[in-house]
Amino acid sequence: HLEAIENFVLTGDYKAAEEIKVEEEIKDFFNSLKERSKTENHIDGYKTALKIEKKGYAQYEKFYREAKDEKEKRFFKFLIEQEKAHIEAIVNVYSYITQTGDWFEQEESKIWNWMNI
Repeated sequence: HLEAIENFVLTGDYKAAEEIKVEEEIKDFFNSLKERSKTENHIDGYKTALKIEKKGYAQYEKFYREAKDEKEKRFFKFLIEQEKAHIEAIVNVYSYITQTGDWFEQEESKIWNWMNI
């Protein structure tokens, strides 16, 4: 979050701060860890992470609605977009781990969408 917030503060535009690739950061993090087997604890970890991100999302939405000026609204909108990207990334990884076949089918249909007749 810190790097994205710093970019937002410098530019004043949350779209410019979106250049930080969430999925790349997550991939790099997991690549830095030793190879681990898929266990129930990992799945529970993703469930917990998703709950935390959703709570953050809801809290930022509340702050957005209560914001007094446009600058505050833009800042909380930026944080909402960050949380949304985190939620999407976690759901993507969770789906891959728990429903690998379905995940591949869905991802392939995004790439080969012309085949979706």
